[in-house]
Amino acid sequence: MNIRKETDSEKDNLSSFTTIDLKKQKKEARQAAKLTKRKAYQDLSFRKKALYWGMRVIGAVAVCGLVLIIGVFCMNPILTLVDEWYFDYCSQKPVSKEEIYSEVPIDTDGAEGIAALPTCHADDTWAFYIYMCGSDLESNHVNRLSDVTKYLIMPEAATYIQKTQEQMDTQFWQFVTDIREKGIDLPTNMYLPPAIEASKTTAGEFDEVVADMQPGYASADIDEILSVALPQNVKFIIQTGGASRWSSPEVNPNRSQRFVYDSKGFQTTENNPPQNMGEQETLIDFLNYCNKNFPADHKVLLFWNHGAGAFGVASDELYGQDSLSLSEMSAALGAVYEQNESEPPFELIGFDACLMASVEVAHSLHGYGKYLAASEELEPGEGWDYAAWLEKFVNDTSMNGAQIGQIIADSYIDYYTEQAIRLKDFGIDFPCTFSITDIGKANEVYIRYGELVTAILRDIVQEPWIMSELGRASAQSVRYASDAYSVFNTIDLAVFMRELSEIYPAETQAVLDTLDETVLYNRASSYVRESQGLSIYFPIELKNMEGLSYYLNYINNICSNNDIKTLYYYKLAGCLNGELQTYAYSKGYGTFPVLDTTPLSMLTEADIQLSDNAQFHIPLDSSAVNLLQDMTFCLCQLDTKNGMITYLGEDRLVFLNEQGILNTNFSGKWLSIDGQPLAVEVIDTTKERIRYRAPVLYNGTDSYLVIGYEYESGEFSVLGVYDMTSYKEGGDTLMRNTQNVEPGDAIQVIYETSQSTGSTNEKIYGKKFIYRVSSKVGEQILPDGGYLAMVALSDSRGDYYYTPIVNFEIQTGRVHNANLSDMHAITVAK
Repeated sequence: MNIRKETDSEKDNLSSFTTIDLKKQKKEARQAAKLTKRKAYQDLSFRKKALYWGMRVIGAVAVCGLVLIIGVFCMNPILTLVDEWYFDYCSQKPVSKEEIYSEVPIDTDGAEGIAALPTCHADDTWAFYIYMCGSDLESNHVNRLSDVTKYLIMPEAATYIQKTQEQMDTQFWQFVTDIREKGIDLPTNMYLPPAIEASKTTAGEFDEVVADMQPGYASADIDEILSVALPQNVKFIIQTGGASRWSSPEVNPNRSQRFVYDSKGFQTTENNPPQNMGEQETLIDFLNYCNKNFPADHKVLLFWNHGAGAFGVASDELYGQDSLSLSEMSAALGAVYEQNESEPPFELIGFDACLMASVEVAHSLHGYGKYLAASEELEPGEGWDYAAWLEKFVNDTSMNGAQIGQIIADSYIDYYTEQAIRLKDFGIDFPCTFSITDIGKANEVYIRYGELVTAILRDIVQEPWIMSELGRASAQSVRYASDAYSVFNTIDLAVFMRELSEIYPAETQAVLDTLDETVLYNRASSYVRESQGLSIYFPIELKNMEGLSYYLNYINNICSNNDIKTLYYYKLAGCLNGELQTYAYSKGYGTFPVLDTTPLSMLTEADIQLSDNAQFHIPLDSSAVNLLQDMTFCLCQLDTKNGMITYLGEDRLVFLNEQGILNTNFSGKWLSIDGQPLAVEVIDTTKERIRYRAPVLYNGTDSYLVIGYEYESGEFSVLGVYDMTSYKEGGDTLMRNTQNVEPGDAIQVIYETSQSTGSTNEKIYGKKFIYRVSSKVGEQILPDGGYLAMVALSDSRGDYYYTPIVNFEIQTGRVHNANLSDMHAITVAK
């Protein structure tokens, strides 16, 4: 028998044949099964066929319903997770220096000027004295004080609160008495109920635990400093206090402590009973300690905390939010150091705090520091990027104070600009400013500004319209502190001067020339990019008791120039009291007339020309135009069925032509977020952009959402969100609590409503939604229904007057059926 082995080729052929045969058998089996099912279906009766198809339809509907239910419950979490992942991804994206400098250019002229200044010797010694008042920025409102500490500080805290209240009472009643004797009352808007009452909620135990786990901003900055190894010729001396909790394990909130960080490491050098960081004597004690124990060839003084420009810095939450006024700060410096304009004791004085790049601040530091490093605008809670600038300094200790300020400015602006670039897809932006100022020359700025005010006072008796011109110029300037702009009334001085240049060309140019020599280096981003480095307090308007309190404090306790005090008093009082009128006589300014607002008071009886699409035109005579400071278009939604009016806020949809005719420009669109109209309020308007804020419930907290619009690009941006009660709790300083809106955050628009009969206002909430990368902020067509509109005009005092109310309808985006309403001015409008 002949036996042979199968070759590999034969095996492959056999395997291939077997596979084909099996596939053929499976195919035939499937076809047979289909034929069997088809025959069985054909054999069914009509009733059974209907039942068969009915069951299939029910099954399909059930599957679709199940998918829909799963989508409803799962889609939001899924989208939120996707958005959060994308947000985290964007937050880590690399950003080049070229991108940063394209967004916020380097001040090349300033950098060249600073580079030309004499430098220090590389072996010179440096001492950085940091007055670090942690307050809520460190504590997150968590209290970790011992019972003994609470009793120790109680008397002093109570005394400060009582003293502050007594001072305010005296100033308030004196002011009201003086102006009432002249037949003038406070602006009518100050008698209106607040537009929004913040919820008074108490944080739960879980919230407190979460806040307790969060690192404090002050502790984080200490860690940043400690991350950089110091050479032998550099020391940091830090005093801590002012917070009820510190996340740093080395810092005890129950003690006033001092630390030294040098080439040998970080150590505690003083452990004292608690001291009020807002008290002048505490600063004197710290400066004496530093001067005696840590002298150096060059000294830098840094303040860390909340800031409020002309109203001071360092708010101590343990002592009733007491803070250092500028006069207290200046007196403390004078108690330890000799004031010397040519050779001041400090190479640099810096403020890691809001709003401190102001003329008033620089003026108070005259003779105590060469350079000022600070921001005109609010600072984010994180503040400066200490590790970045300190790393550069220790690598070149021959820098002078201006050069140190420049690296602080660049690291600060670059850090937040980088974040803004990364989060651009989310419509998020970070308005930031930082400048380096020659303190010696800043005193000249204050003098030149005083000379401008003197010229104004000489003219104003004969030309009272100048007061409104001042108001219009200030309203067109960059305004800072978006969560309390009408309280702090802080504006960029250079922009203000340019807006006044047509009527006072010589005086404003003198201020601008001196400013140009004084501000050595300046960078500003996005919606505050017109900022030129130094701000000033100018009373634009008062909207509430907080604004009046700060105004009276400025007039009575802060302002050192009698001409400025006289002008500011007349601006918001509309008259002068006996003391200031006597001063005006002595200076030859004449008798200041009591402001006559009759032309604007007659506005409700104006001859209004109305078109069907709700555009209206009102001729104003010259006397009314001369009184005019500002004007806005006010809008309300009308629910005729329930007799309810919902206030939607104001916008700049109104203008005055050369013939003195007031015109509106409303198209049926309104600033909205994800289709929900916002109750917006205008913060400020310049030639390049406009900023708004709107009340929202943000993650369960009554807050303000800040939005910006740039005319050139036509784009809206979310500039931040903050707790609307923060500045009321901050004493004389402003909270650094503006934060980013992030994907997954819950938002509800807040509206104020009232009965059309004018009964008590109520707060209502819009539909809750989740902020996403796809969320849209911008002008959108308003929902169909009835609406009310009017124009609000203000005089130089900030008092408001209203046009007749127009009633109209919106249908499918078209405005029509406009007619004059018989309703009176809506009190919620301001």
